[in-house]
Amino acid sequence: MKSILFTGFVPFGKNIYNPSETILDFLKKEFTSADVKVETKLLPVSYQGVDAILNEVDFRDFHQVFMFGLASDRLDVTYESRARNYCDTSKLDNDGQSLSNSCISEESKSYLYTSVNLDHLENFQLSEDAGGYVCNYLYYRVLESLDLKKQDGLFIHLPLSEKSSIQFKITESTCFNQVKSFLKRQLL
Repeated sequence: MKSILFTGFVPFGKNIYNPSETILDFLKKEFTSADVKVETKLLPVSYQGVDAILNEVDFRDFHQVFMFGLASDRLDVTYESRARNYCDTSKLDNDGQSLSNSCISEESKSYLYTSVNLDHLENFQLSEDAGGYVCNYLYYRVLESLDLKKQDGLFIHLPLSEKSSIQFKITESTCFNQVKSFLKRQLL
């Protein structure tokens, strides 16, 4: 049986809604089957909170880990090809902490790359910059924890949707179905 972990975040900052929280239930319903076990984790937008939850997860239990977060400045679903070993924002997390200009892992590589094949992406945005905030922090920590020869890890940023008060380009339904289509190809 294949096992998958999906993660998302609670709202943060001025965002009263985070689509990465909502997509978790959608994906659990779509992908749970006799052949696929799905687990979800809703994460705080907090460096310490992310570490606390990751310390509870045995990553050996999962074949694939797909992480989701909100990128309010992006207009499309964005697949992140790598995580950077650096936090470079002065933006405070929900606990009031900032990791501005600091390494995530002192004795590790500058970048860790996804093991998911992103060459076949069509009509999707690809990025090499997961940001300098909690999303990138989570992505780097997870990729560090996985055996990338046997396990896949990928971070996917979701744009604001019609549930936000800001101008949107994509409906949540369209966004979620694009992600579902991509993930179905990954699971075959």
